[in-house]
Amino acid sequence: MASKNINIMTNVVLPIVVYVATIGLFLLLMPAETTPLYWINMSYLVVLETVFFGWLVWVRADAREVTPMLAVIMGTYAAYYVAAGLICIIASAVVSLFTAVSVKWYIAAIVVLTVLWLIPAALIAQADSNHAERQAQVQDKREELLRRSEERKRAQLGNDESTK
Repeated sequence: MASKNINIMTNVVLPIVVYVATIGLFLLLMPAETTPLYWINMSYLVVLETVFFGWLVWVRADAREVTPMLAVIMGTYAAYYVAAGLICIIASAVVSLFTAVSVKWYIAAIVVLTVLWLIPAALIAQADSNHAERQAQVQDKREELLRRSEERKRAQLGNDESTK
């Protein structure tokens, strides 16, 4: 029962608290003149939090199709993506203090970062799926060979006993 309560806390309550805190802080610290960059940063931070919490929920799910190696690799990629996204947000905020930041270049950077995260993640997930299928096929063949070997042994024992 305690595990279920902890899962509710980490899968539901914690993300809600983080989202509310993020949006609340953005609204509390809102400058007098907001720019599109301000709203994009807030939205992108919520996306990064969703990636993080989505990975936490996904890795804890009792999915038989997810190998431990895939969970580790995807977690690493998610951490890299979130870290790179946070660096992008911080860099844009620092640069915007000194000069006007072009929103289109910032969005382009976010899109490139996201594509550079999604392509390897999709390829790795596909490779893991192919590996899991091959492992299942090998296991099936192994079981079939063991069954045939047992049948031959029984047949050989039956032949040896009938000749006595």
